[in-house]
Amino acid sequence: MFGVKVWVDNRSSVEAVYADGTFSGTVDCSSLTEGIHILKSQSYDYCGHLSSIGTVSIFIDNTEPFVTLGNPLICQTSGNITATGSATDNIGLKYVVVSFTGPSNWTGTATLSGLTSEDWSIPTIPLPDGDYIVSVTSYDYANNASVSDTSSISIDTGIPMCEITFPGGDSVVGKIFRIEGTHRDTGGGLSAGVAFIRSVSITE
Repeated sequence: MFGVKVWVDNRSSVEAVYADGTFSGTVDCSSLTEGIHILKSQSYDYCGHLSSIGTVSIFIDNTEPFVTLGNPLICQTSGNITATGSATDNIGLKYVVVSFTGPSNWTGTATLSGLTSEDWSIPTIPLPDGDYIVSVTSYDYANNASVSDTSSISIDTGIPMCEITFPGGDSVVGKIFRIEGTHRDTGGGLSAGVAFIRSVSITE
């Protein structure tokens, strides 16, 4: 065998790489319209003999899918996150990729069933407390990628604590008096150990 050429419809052919009875190559279809086309191949030898032309019907898909991120919400109180959303495509959806970037990085994939519109879900994603950027991208069967949908979230599983330090228990106070206290939070909501002072007015 001397070579193999491949082409789409009646456009110019390109040489394929062949070895051990197989061949491979790359065909540039960027200038073709979206829709059904015919992929063709033909081999030839040193004497100029040509094989019959092999044909395969293909569908060129240049349309990017679309994806939205519905959950997680801005603030999460559990370290096990469920990511959900929806995606659409003109031909069929293949999968979505969800990534969390923050104190701990995580990436997961949800395989879709090939429909043009689908809801997707990735449950029970274990993440430590902190601030994260969530990003989701959908892909179709032509490996077209959607524009990523992103969101910022905070995971805070700690419960804040608040304590009055002044006045003490059973203190005698007037109608207007000062209070002092401390609060702390093991999560990201409050600055630990910051005291607050507030005036309180009591009316009978």
